[in-house]
Formats: sequence, C-alpha cells, structure tokens
Amino acid sequence: MRGRQADAEGDWAGVIDGFGGLPDRYAGGEVGVRRQYARAREAMARGERGAVLGLLDGIADAGREGGVGLLRTLARGRRAEDVGDWRGALECYAARAGDEAGLGLRRRYARGRVHALDGRWEEALEAFAELPEGHRDVALWRGYARARLAERQAEQETAEPGGSGTDAGVRWQRVCTAFRALPVDFEDVRPRTGYARARCAEEEADWPGAASFAGALGAYRDAPAVAGYARGRAAEALQQWERAADAFGEAGGRRDAAQRLAYARGRSLEAAGRWRAAVEAYGRARGGHEGAEVRRSRLLRLLELFPWAEELTRAALVADPFALEDPVENPYRALRDAGIGPGSTCAEVRDATYTLMERGVTMSWPERIAWKELRATRRRLRLDALLYRVHEPETLRARLADLTPGGGTDLLGALCRQLPRDAPLLLLLSRGREAAVAEWERMLRAAPGDTGVLHGLAVARLWQARELEESGAWEHAVTVWEYALAYWATLLTDDGHWEGWRRERAACYACELSPVDTDRLRWELGQFLSDRLAAYEQRHTEAGRAEQADAYRVLGETLEAELSGARELGDVGGILAGGASGCGASGGGEPVRTLACGPGYVRLLGLELPLAELVARLDESARRERGPGPYAARELRLAFSELRPAHALHRLHKFDQALRALPPLDPASALSADCAGPAPGGTGGHLRECGHCADFLRRNPAYLRLPDRRARLLDDAVDLAVQVRLALARTALASGGAGGDGPGLALEQWREAIAVARCAGMQVRTKRAVVRTALGRAKALTEENDAQQGERLDQAVRLVERVRELGPFDQESGQQLETTFAQLLSARGVWRGNRCEDFGIAPDFRAAESDLRRAVRVNPDALNARRNLAKALVSTLDERHNGASGKLAELLEVLEILHTGLERAPTYRRFLPVLREALEALEAAVLVGADIEEFRSMMHRLGDEPGAGSDLPGWARWLAGRAEEERRRGNRLWGLHYLIRATRADPADPVIRAALLDAAVRWRAEGPEGDGAREDAR
Repeated sequence: MRGRQADAEGDWAGVIDGFGGLPDRYAGGEVGVRRQYARAREAMARGERGAVLGLLDGIADAGREGGVGLLRTLARGRRAEDVGDWRGALECYAARAGDEAGLGLRRRYARGRVHALDGRWEEALEAFAELPEGHRDVALWRGYARARLAERQAEQETAEPGGSGTDAGVRWQRVCTAFRALPVDFEDVRPRTGYARARCAEEEADWPGAASFAGALGAYRDAPAVAGYARGRAAEALQQWERAADAFGEAGGRRDAAQRLAYARGRSLEAAGRWRAAVEAYGRARGGHEGAEVRRSRLLRLLELFPWAEELTRAALVADPFALEDPVENPYRALRDAGIGPGSTCAEVRDATYTLMERGVTMSWPERIAWKELRATRRRLRLDALLYRVHEPETLRARLADLTPGGGTDLLGALCRQLPRDAPLLLLLSRGREAAVAEWERMLRAAPGDTGVLHGLAVARLWQARELEESGAWEHAVTVWEYALAYWATLLTDDGHWEGWRRERAACYACELSPVDTDRLRWELGQFLSDRLAAYEQRHTEAGRAEQADAYRVLGETLEAELSGARELGDVGGILAGGASGCGASGGGEPVRTLACGPGYVRLLGLELPLAELVARLDESARRERGPGPYAARELRLAFSELRPAHALHRLHKFDQALRALPPLDPASALSADCAGPAPGGTGGHLRECGHCADFLRRNPAYLRLPDRRARLLDDAVDLAVQVRLALARTALASGGAGGDGPGLALEQWREAIAVARCAGMQVRTKRAVVRTALGRAKALTEENDAQQGERLDQAVRLVERVRELGPFDQESGQQLETTFAQLLSARGVWRGNRCEDFGIAPDFRAAESDLRRAVRVNPDALNARRNLAKALVSTLDERHNGASGKLAELLEVLEILHTGLERAPTYRRFLPVLREALEALEAAVLVGADIEEFRSMMHRLGDEPGAGSDLPGWARWLAGRAEEERRRGNRLWGLHYLIRATRADPADPVIRAALLDAAVRWRAEGPEGDGAREDAR
C-alpha cells in the first residue's frame, strides 16, 4: 500500500522504499513495472537519459496510461539535445503528438535550432517567435537569427555591381550592431562581430582598420583575403609597392586584387629599373587599375628613347656595348636568367646553379663557362675592372623614374646635367663612344687627378681600340691604343684609386678582399694589356702586315715606358694636379692632389711645365745632397724624354730592343747653340713664341728648365747607351752568346760602349765598368773546383786577355786588370802542373811553365806566381834535364826568381821552402864531381850546422866569410858550397843571396876546371 500511495503522489523514491522486498512478479508483475518506472523517473531527474531508456526497456509505451512512452520520448529527445543532435531531437519530439510535459515547447525549440543549423534564418526566426521570450535562450536565438539575416543581406547587396561604398558600410555597421547586442561568448558572435567590423572598415576604405580587424580573425572565413587586400591598399596608399604586391598576393581573387597585384608589381619592378618586366605587369593590370595604362605607355616610350636604361639602373657596373653580347668578355650576360649581375655577392654567384635548378632550368655550356669565370674572385675582379662604373646609381634610378617623355624636353641633356659624373656613360649608351670620350676628356682636363673619370676614359679607349682592331680599322686602332695606354698606365699606378676599388668590390661581393688582391689585379691588368698588344702583333706578322706588326711592337714599348714613367714620378712624390681621388669620390673631390703618370698622360693633359718645374727642383736638391738624390732625378729625366722607350726596355732587361730604341748620338762638340729656355715660374708665352723650346718641350719636357739642357740630355743618353751595351755584354758572358763566343760578343759590345762614351767624355768611367765586369766574370769562372776548372780558367784567361786590348786604362783599372791576369795565369799554371791530377787528368808541365813565366812577366809583383814558377822548375828538374849543365842553368834561373821575389817581399815566407829545395839541388849539382875524401875532410873541419836556437845569421855571415876566403884562394867549388850553406842558414840576407847568385853564375860560366880546391885542401 505504501508503494502505491507513493506512486500516486509521484514520490518515486518512496515507491522504491514502499514496495520493499516484494518481488517484481508480485501482483501479476505490477510491482516490477512500478518499481522500474520509478527508477526511470529518478534517473531522468538526475539527467541520466541512457539509464532511463534502459530501465524502460521491456515496458510498453502504453503503460502507465502512456506515461512510459512520454518518458521514453523525452529521454530520447533530451539525450539528442545533450549531444547537439537537434535534428534527432526534433524527430523524437515530432513522433509523439501532444504538448504534455512541455513536449510542444521542446518540439518547436528543436525545430528552430534545426533551421539555424541549416542556415534557414527566416524559418528559425519564425520557430523561435512561437516560443515564450523567457523560454530557455530563445531571446538570444531570435537576436542571433536577425543578425545573421542582416549579415546575409549585407553580403548579398555588397556583392552586387556597385554595391560597395558608403551604403555597404552602413549595412555592415548594422550587422555589427546586431552582433554586439549579443553576448560575445554566444555561438560565434565574437568572430562574426570582428568580421562585420572588418567588412565595415573595408567598405569605408579604412584599410588599416580592416587589416587589423581581419588579421585578428586568423583563418576565419575569408578573413585572410580581406586582411591581405586591406594591407595591400594601405601599402598602396603609402607607395610601398613591394609590400603591396606581397599583400595583394595573399588576397586571392578578392575584388580587384589581381589587377592591383599586377600594378604593384609593375611599380616595384619600375622602381628597381626592370622596365620591360614592369611593362608586362602593367599590361596585366590594364582595365582593372586606373594608372596602369598611363605608366605602361610612359615606360614603352622611355624604352624606345633609352633602351639601355633598364640595364643601367640595375647594376653599379655596366659593360661596354662592344662586349655586351660576348659571353667571354661579359659573362654576366650569360647568367642574367639566374639573376647574376655585377652587383651579385659571391654567395649568389656560387648558388647560381641551384637557382636555375629551382626554376627547372639546366645550365647551358656558355652559362657554365661564365659561371666558372665569375666564381673565381680573382678573374671576376679583372672582368669588373673593365666595366664602366655608375657613380650615383640610386640617384640615377630616381631620376629615370621621374622622367616623363614628351613636351619637347631634352631628356638626355637633363639627365646629364643632373648627374654630371655619370654624364659620359649616358652619352656612351645614347650617342656613341665619341661623344662619351669627348665628355670624359673634358672632365679630365678640368681635373687631371680625378681617377674616377680616368677609369671610365681608360675603359672606353680600350674597348674603342679593340673594336677598331677587330673591325679591320687597324691604322685608327693604333692611335686609340696610344690614348688607352697613357690612361691605363696612370690609373694602374694610383694606390688610392685601387684601395677605394677594393673596398667597393668587397662590399659588393660580401667577402673579404686584401690589398694583395688588388696589387695582383693591377699587375694582371698591365699584363693583359701587354698580352693583347703582343697578340695583335703576332696576328699581323702571320698575315704578312709588317708595318702594322711593327706599330704594335712600338705600342708594347710605349706601354712599358708609360708604366715606368708613372712609377718613377710616383717615387719622387708626383706632380700637383686638381681633381677627386678615384673610387668613392663625388663631384667636387679634393681641390688638389699629387698625380703619378706617364709621359703620354703628361702630353695629353698638358702637364709638361709642372713636370719640368719638379725635375728642376729635384736637380737642385740633388746638387745640394738633399731630396731623393741624383739617381732618382736621373731616372725621372729619362722616363720623360725621348729616351723613355730605351730606358723602359732597359729596366725590363730587354736590351736588344732598348738598343734599337736609342736615338742617334752625336759628340758634345757637335751640339749647336741652344735657347736659354723659359724663365723659371713663367707662363707659356716664351714657349708659344720659341719654336725650338716648344719642340724641345714636346720631346723632352723633363729637361726644359735644366741648365745646359741639351748637354744634360746628351750625357744621360750616352750613359743609358753605355748601360745598355754593358748589359748586353754581361748577357753574352753569362749565356755564352750565339755560337758559343760569349767573350767575343761581349768584347764587341764593350768596344761600342767605349766608342759611344767618347761622345760625352765618359770613356774612362766606361772602361772602369768594363774592367769590373770582366774581372767579376773571371772570378765567377774560377770559384768552383772540379774537373772542368781547366776549361773555365782558359775562358777566364782569354776574357781578360781580350779586355787588355781595349786599353789604355787608367792606372787603377789597369793595375787591377794586370794583377788579375797574372793571378789567372798562375792559377792555370798550377792547374796544368799538378792540380789536374786530382781529377785524373795528365799534367802538362810545359804549358804550366809557360803560364807561370807569363804571369811573372805580366806582374813581377805576383809573388804566388813567382813561388809556383820556382817550385815547378825545381820539382821537374830531373824530368826535363839529364845533364848537369842544363840543371845548373835552370837552378840559376830559380835562384834569380826567388832572389827577386824576396827583394820585393822580404816577409813572404812561402818562398823559403822552395829556396831550400833549390839550394839542395844546386849543392848536389856543383858537388857532383868533388872528391869524396876531400869533401869528408872539409865537412869534418866545419862540423855540424848550428841548431834552430843558435845564431843562424851569425853562422851565415861566418860561412860567407869563409866563402870569400876560398874564392880568393881560387877554390871556387868550396866557396860556392860555403855560400849555399850560408844562404840556407839565413835566406833573408840579400847580400848572401846575391853573392851566392854571382858565384853560381861564375861557376856555370867558367866551369869546374882549374879549380884549386883539391890542392888547397891537401
């Protein structure tokens, strides 16, 4: 009863308690049905929709008078609502008629939500309108549906032609207001509000606001496109074309984004100087952008007027038109599709292959060759040095961007006036090389020290010469080469210019370049010019054009003279010249700077008078022993005179060519009277009036202001000619000369040098130089000790012997020559006599004796020769003489040689061992017929000779006295014997030696017959 009572009261927990422990089958199963229903109602109250359905399983919908079915419908519908399945919920609610338990409200609410899900906002709004205002969140959904309807209307009306603008902004403002009336966390109110604000700002042309609102939405709807378009319009308004192009690229197909993208790219390309690409971009923007056609027409006209402008605005270096299409001379041209130009970094050049691969392009063979050339920084530097430099690229780009064709304005003239330093390059590209060269030369005359202008002019003249040569106008090419070489020689010697060039290229390449790199570049450029001239000379020679080949040979000599002159002038500080200094210098530059240039540059720029003043100051300083000195002054004079080709070739050791380049030389006595020349510091009035001085200035500007200028010129010319001849002689000696007669060729050159030296009274000095050279060569020949020493000694003797023919010499040189000749003869005699045996060569005693005798005759003071001769005669005495008479005669000669030598050099102790040998041989020769018993008796009476510590000189005098006694008594043999022993005891005593020599001569003359020695002895 309690369970039924609770069931009637709706106390579902009481139902469960009331039935207590009764089984479900009790009362025909009614207890179980009531208990399950009560449990389902409890689960429904707890929100356990699934449990409800499980508990009602097996119970018919009709149970409890349909209450089971109603509960099951509500559980199913609520469970669908819980997971947001409004369509499923509506199906559940619609399956049961009636409005009991709020089923009708739920049915209508679910229908409204289904319409909302399907975007049918009118139907949704009608469904929600049937519900009470306070039912669930009906009020919010009504407002949301109205906002969505307003949003859809705004989108539709905006999308219609002419729908944009202020009215559209008002419509989107209404949408924004509708969404703002709703809680920001309701459904997607927050992003839709932001989107409406973005669209409102877009329609009102508030581009920063639209970009901000749309950008905050992320990837919501087409917010990225709205944001991109707004950013593009904002950048467009600021004329930030690259940013605008990037932004319009993100806008997709929104509104007129494609046309604005093309226009922005056109403006960006135009600003970068890529006019042709800009024309193409403007073409895509036509019809969709109001300014595209105007700008496209303008660029087409400018390209027609200035076809070179696009290339000029894209790089700081520009190739000459002659080299523009040649991939060898201009490898940048071959790699332009990879984006490589003179302004590319080293890394960009290295990555060129990958750049082309990313575009699906394979490198062609010319491209690969060009890439290898540019990848090597050393070769790229040389290539860039032959390009024209754009001095003000940014300004030029801006001026070109502002040009407007038409109206009768001289656009080129205006550009040249606005960009004076780049004017010659503009003229080169527009009107040709002649106009450009004329402008560069005008600028250089105004500022001879402006190496920035000089670099452009040097490049222009070089390409002009090459173009003329390649086109067949050879004669004209030679003249242009003369200009080019003068400019290049001056440029290559300017340290400041190349230091600026190094810094500029290092910044462009984005890599480090050392001063060594630019030093090597300068040498390579000079070598490049020399090689090019040599190649043209060879070409004309092979074609049989001797005159043209000779012209290029002279040009090669001119290049050396220009470089030599520039170096010499730089060594003494240079001459003052106005102008800016090289790379990085702008319009004004330094008002004055020093300039080191060659003679051709001096002539072209009219700098002869400043040069003459400098040489005169140096000459005066040299006389006062100040400044760089006489050598530097002389070198400078030679470099800036008619002697310059020979001087330059002499310094390069091209002596044969230098000899041919020397002018004819006349003796000083043949010089005619000369003009006194212009006054120091004077103007050119005298030079204009005096043809003689004008001609002298043209040929020999360095000598113009020197006292006795013609005599000074002759002195320098003779000195140079002598130096060349001496150098040729040295070369002949070192190389052996043609046919192996090096000394003969050297002698010929020496004779010529002495003859030339007489023109200026320099023969004494020249002969001294000849002697020094010859003696130096002789010394070099005799330094090594090997099996070929005999041959070298022969060469040395022949050389010095032939030089002796060039006498007479001054006392010092003659003495040196004779002394060395005697030494060489002595050395050869020693070699022939015994030294050759060390190398397995048989001695030649007669030849050795002849050399040694001749050495003594040439130089009686040649002590070593005397000693060697005496030693040779003594050591070979037995081999050459069998009889006593011959031996005695030769021993007398040896004694004479040694006696004379000791008289000339009493302290020369190397004579003494040879003298002792000679005395022993003489003693043996004179005693050969003596009686043995008598000799023994005499030796017994004399006793032994004193030892080393005794008074040998006293003993020698005593023996000499005994010898005199024996002579008076007629015992010549014993007198001679006593003198031999006396000389052996004291060889330094000249009186004893003379007595011995006299006794030996008498002994040989009278013979041993009649000698009373034996009788006296008995």
